[in-house]
Amino acid sequence: MNYCMLEKIVCENMIKKERTSTLPVIMRFLAINAPASKYEIAQKTGKSYSNVHRSMTVLKSFEWVEIAEAKPSSKNKNMKVECYRLTHLGLVNILQLLEIKEATMDKLTRNFGDVNLTFKYWLRIKDENVRKLIIEQIQKAFLDVEIMVYLKIFPMEKHITKHDASEILGQFDRLVFLRFDLIQTEEEIETRRKLLLAVKDFSEIRAYILNDLEFRLKHLTEWQGLLKTLQKT
Repeated sequence: MNYCMLEKIVCENMIKKERTSTLPVIMRFLAINAPASKYEIAQKTGKSYSNVHRSMTVLKSFEWVEIAEAKPSSKNKNMKVECYRLTHLGLVNILQLLEIKEATMDKLTRNFGDVNLTFKYWLRIKDENVRKLIIEQIQKAFLDVEIMVYLKIFPMEKHITKHDASEILGQFDRLVFLRFDLIQTEEEIETRRKLLLAVKDFSEIRAYILNDLEFRLKHLTEWQGLLKTLQKT
């Protein structure tokens, strides 16, 4: 069954009588609208303030949200209002519930431009066809991210950690820009070629891809040597 980590933890913990359906609503909102106060979250999502307040307590206990800033209250300048944002751990747990499109990516990358190269360079890519191509790659990557979460990073009974989140976000670049091991058709080869040409002038992405290709070529040479050895015997 296609569970995301958020749904899994909520179901496992059965957080008393919380209206747990509010949690993903808040997280989706903060992913693209942070920083925001509890009042702003309640106002924009249509959830009651008390519901948002209880849910934020839960999210903070999971370390999925954090205080981004404290700004003066509009009603009382002597009071500070806490505004929240998702942590990287929170981002990983909500990625698959986000509707990925250009407008969403623009906002998402402004809030999380530091997490990986995909988000860092998105706003510098202006070509609409390339943007569409990257969004398609991101959508394809989500399945891989889910598989990585459940099968590669940690066992089912263990909750995802900050270290796990960093690994997943790092692997996200590989799933978007590389995926050479998954290429099977001429169309996929052409898609990969267009994407590589589009990002070749971005030094960090270029270095990242070249490093991966050099690693693959090194091992390809070794495998070719083993193949020749077997063919001679």
